[in-house]
Amino acid sequence: MLVLTQVDAHGYIAVPASRNFLHNTDYCPHCLNAGGTRATSEGGALRWPLSRHGICGDPFAGERKHEYGGVSATGTITGNYTEGDNINITIVINTSHKGRFSFRICVIWNPSLELTELTEDCLNEHILVQADVPGAQNPGTAHWYDTGSDATMTYKLPQGLTCDGQTTRCVLQWYYLTGNTCDPPNTDPNYASLWLPGCLDDGASYPEERFFVPFSQGRLSIPFSEQRLSVSFSI
Repeated sequence: MLVLTQVDAHGYIAVPASRNFLHNTDYCPHCLNAGGTRATSEGGALRWPLSRHGICGDPFAGERKHEYGGVSATGTITGNYTEGDNINITIVINTSHKGRFSFRICVIWNPSLELTELTEDCLNEHILVQADVPGAQNPGTAHWYDTGSDATMTYKLPQGLTCDGQTTRCVLQWYYLTGNTCDPPNTDPNYASLWLPGCLDDGASYPEERFFVPFSQGRLSIPFSEQRLSVSFSI
């Protein structure tokens, strides 16, 4: 039997601004946890990592405000970047529940079909890794571990990742897997708990998950004045 927790970790992407932060969703910029552990685990019927949630953090059975066509998916550009460059991402943590962050990008080849093209498999095609810069926790790895305070992290955009913002879009997702009830698998020993069970262990509590789409309808274009690809992400 799973023990379900309903205490929420508080945090959001400030730079570049996420859809929910920019639109002040429900006056609560950190509230995209898909309805909490009871909802994502279907009342304890599912064992993590099985989860029911909207791809942008909305409740699976509720209104999808942050997905394509929703009131908070407006297409406003919040960042411009170059293919293969390092990008800075700032996370604001109001209440830390430990755990780790990761970032993925999906290329939407037909924007009118984003609801069907934006999938877990598509996001997994471009998992960002930390850039080798001063302050990086573990360069070349995907996970940034929550240390209890705001963080500006530097990740590297993949080479060859292109989208023009018109006929194609790039969608980036921040995934926050908390670690206050159990240790996520393959946790770096420097950030692991000394007393909590692993999240895959029998009897472990179902961890809280958060799904944020930051600058979420990105574009990669070729400026006429430059011989390089640039990326713009929007919400």
